[in-house]
Parts: sequence; C-alpha cells; structure tokens
Amino acid sequence: MTTASPPVPAAWHPDPSGRNQYRYWDGVAWTDWVANDGVQATDPLHMPAAPSVAQTRSTAAERLTSNNEPEREKATRTGYLLLGADGYPNTEVAGEFARMDSIHKAIGRKPKKDEEIERTDLIAALVPEPTNPHDRNAVMVQINGQLVGYLEKEVAALYVSAIRDVWESGHVAATGARVWASARDSWDASRKLKYVARVSVALSEPHLVLPMNEPPAGAYSILPWGPALQVTGEEQHQDVLSGFITSAGDGFALGTLAAFEGGTARAPKTLIEIRLDGERVGQLTPASSQHFVPTVRHLESQGQAAAAWIRVKGSAIAAQATIQAAKAHELPADWFAEPNTIPALQRNARPARN
Repeated sequence: MTTASPPVPAAWHPDPSGRNQYRYWDGVAWTDWVANDGVQATDPLHMPAAPSVAQTRSTAAERLTSNNEPEREKATRTGYLLLGADGYPNTEVAGEFARMDSIHKAIGRKPKKDEEIERTDLIAALVPEPTNPHDRNAVMVQINGQLVGYLEKEVAALYVSAIRDVWESGHVAATGARVWASARDSWDASRKLKYVARVSVALSEPHLVLPMNEPPAGAYSILPWGPALQVTGEEQHQDVLSGFITSAGDGFALGTLAAFEGGTARAPKTLIEIRLDGERVGQLTPASSQHFVPTVRHLESQGQAAAAWIRVKGSAIAAQATIQAAKAHELPADWFAEPNTIPALQRNARPARN
C-alpha cells in the first residue's frame, strides 16, 4: 500500500521553470509572483512574505505576469493600481462559467458541496488583448495569474484606452476584485457537483482611473486617501487649474503640499500650500493646515515632498479643487516604512484635458 504525499505548503519555492529565482506556490498551483535580485541566496527562513492586498494597495508594487504574449515575449510587469482600486468591486466580469478551474486556482481551492467561498482581498490584472478575434477592445481579467474572465464588451470599450496606456507604459492595470464561488448538486442524473462563480472588479468612472499628470520629479511620498477638504484661494489660480480640466469636467491630479508661514505678525501661523506640477493653486484653511503640517515637516526631514490626490472639477473659467488625504493622526504605522509612489506613464496615458 502506498502513502499519499503530503500537500506542498503555500510558500516561496525554487522556480520550476529553471530560472534563477523563486516562485510562489499558493498551495494549489504556481502563481505569477516571483522573487529574485539575490533572494535565492538568502536564508529560507527569511524569504519575502507572501504578496498581500494591504501591500498592493499601499505601494502598487505587486508584480503581475501577462499571459497573452508569446512565451518568448512574456514579461513580468509592475502592477499599476488604478485610482479607486480599493473601492467596492461594482463591475461584473463575463465568461466565468467557462473558467471554473482557473477561478478555483485563483482562490486557492474548489468549494465543497453547499459551501460558499467569498474572497474580497484579491487584486485583478486588467490585460488588453487587441488580437482577440471577437473584440479588438477585449480586456482579460487575471487573478493570481489565472484568466478568470473578460470585461463585458460595452465596459471594455470605455476603459480599454486607459488600460492600454498603462500597458504601453510597461505596467499592467490592477484593481481590487471579489470572487464568490459555490458548489451545488447537479440537476441531472450525473450526480456531479455543479460549480458556479461570480467575479467582479472595482472600477471608477473611466475618466477617473488615471491621474492627469506625472508624479513629482523629485523624491516624494503620497499620503493615504482621506476625506475631501476644500482648497481655498483657487479663484486666484484659474490660469493653472484650467490646464487640469478634463473633457468630463472632473479628474484627479497628483499634487504636492508645502508649508509656509502665514497669519499676522502678532499671530503667525504655518499654513499648507497646494501645488500642481510645481504651480500654486491655493491653500488649506489655518485649521485644516494644522492637520498636515507634521506630515509635511516629517517628509521634508527625509528629503521628500508630501504628495496627495487633488480632485479638480468645473470649467476652464471656474474650477474648484479638493484634496483627498489622510491627516497626520490618521496615518497608519506602516505608511512610514517606505515612500508611497506610483510609476510614471506615457504622455498619452491621460484623461483628455482641455
């Protein structure tokens, strides 16, 4: 009598492809997560931790592999988190019924009879497939290296331009995903389990998934997302803001915060100035400024600029700006570990601006 081999635990293992690197086994199948740069020479007890959604959403640095290129051209790309990637997965994916095996690999296992598995901690790669014979705008949805479906044709047509821009910039568009899977008794006489699943991804409106500008030229770190705060004095800087008005009248840009001394001689106050591409577009109120001064000063001491998402709405003659950034007391401890940055995109990878 033979004894079944124990299952291989989920962990980093030598890449079975023979490459001089390690690849992550999720307990069911090989994923597309790879670790290299000398990792193979380190103590196995100090291998990198398994990729986590928290790390992905805070740094956008997870590595995702395209499966739609020839083997000789297959490349590992840096995941580029779309704006709104941590929102509710509100967009249904098509074609799951034909990809149950891939979905089960993506979530780690098959559901048991009458069991429901729900995973809301997943990241999906959105990969353009221009050679698709049915739709030149086709966008594949991959989770943990598995093709789990496609964006609906009408949805893909709205987002493919932004997704292609990310791809052509050397990255792959990534966003949060939800997978629900279950198993039921079959209705026929086969007595086999019938597997069902639904996959959905988080997508903001098409003009809000990419920033309108490049990241700051120097060292910087992006503050975590926070409630909107109105920028004041923007009416004096319409000449700058008008350059950030999209055809939709709404968009996000990456701005920087700088501290300056204001108030009066008797009551001086440190205020926060908001800049877009180095140009002043307004400031925060004295009360709001105090919530960001400690962060700006801290990053300055580290040789970095404080960056934040600025939402610009309106028209070329009447634009308003709000800042979406966490206050100093709201910053999580792990935010200080390393700068939070995003990759630069090609010039055409922008929402259309007036």
